[in-house]
Amino acid sequence: MIQAKKNSDFARFVESKKNIIVIGSGGTGKTTISAAIALHLAEIGPTIALTVDPSRRLKDALAHSDLPPGLRIDMTEEKDVLDSLLKQYSAETDKQVLLDNPILASVTNRLPGLGHYLGLYRLRRATEHFERVVVDTPA
Repeated sequence: MIQAKKNSDFARFVESKKNIIVIGSGGTGKTTISAAIALHLAEIGPTIALTVDPSRRLKDALAHSDLPPGLRIDMTEEKDVLDSLLKQYSAETDKQVLLDNPILASVTNRLPGLGHYLGLYRLRRATEHFERVVVDTPA
């Protein structure tokens, strides 16, 4: 298991934050850093690691260690998040019509920035249920 040195400047910095979003160019170790931070923070309190990276490597990075009980991994697909939003904010009579609409499905697959919006929505929702949130981003 990857661990930050106890009482290091980096460990203290990470522990002082509620939300950590790991960004950078491809191949720089974002997913490895996200996994290490999430594992460290989960030892302190309830933590969720979510990924907005379509490659889903965060789960692979964390699969090689025993996950602490305080850590949850969120790999929710964008479509599932959008469906949840439609169910939550649509009139009862319109919900299934919207979910089954092929035109809506086609448009949402092509909307630029939709994935970023849904990622921010997931971050907001995660902060309601977890003390700390670690977000792994794509390149």
